[in-house]
Amino acid sequence: SLSHALLTSPHPSAKLAFARADSPVPEGFIKLGVSETGRRSFKDTFKFGSSTVSVSVSGYHRLEAAPAELEVDRFAWQSPQETDLSALLRSSLLCESPCTLQVRFTGLRPGLRYRFLTYHHSISHPRRGCQFTLQYSGNNKASLKQHEDGQRPLPPLRYQETTRADSTGSLTMTLVKLPHSAHAHMNLNGFEIEEVSEKRAILKTEA
Repeated sequence: SLSHALLTSPHPSAKLAFARADSPVPEGFIKLGVSETGRRSFKDTFKFGSSTVSVSVSGYHRLEAAPAELEVDRFAWQSPQETDLSALLRSSLLCESPCTLQVRFTGLRPGLRYRFLTYHHSISHPRRGCQFTLQYSGNNKASLKQHEDGQRPLPPLRYQETTRADSTGSLTMTLVKLPHSAHAHMNLNGFEIEEVSEKRAILKTEA
């Protein structure tokens, strides 16, 4: 898994969680977010190797922090190398109705490839599992579906893909909630990023 690869990779890597200032995140994750739940855009930064990467987030409806403990951390699908995901999956950027959520990164190394692993789960409104698309700039759209069980996602949706920063060191992640999932929340709990030397894209879904 990417989580295990980050422990041994010689390349720059980071783990980020979208959460309010007063919300916990798993050990090893960097918190991105704001204190106000109702804001629909914000900017933040994180250290990535010797560089500082800027993140601009827009289009979401609110930053959610659910108090309930998840049962996900007590099941065997999780490998010993992975962190407890309970705190990560309790907080997220979310869309309640159809929306376009964008996360733009600047300050990456121009032209290099980056591997992302994103986490998507709703505790409060999973309904039958939100269907949405995720697309990185320069790549094709991926059609994804979140787990339908809010308390026992076995496993929660995790999606891995590689993409390339443009000539300015920027790239964009775009999530679009589809109309037929109107009653389910679309969530982006967090992501992992690693600089890689691969020349072709890798697409992998775990759900």
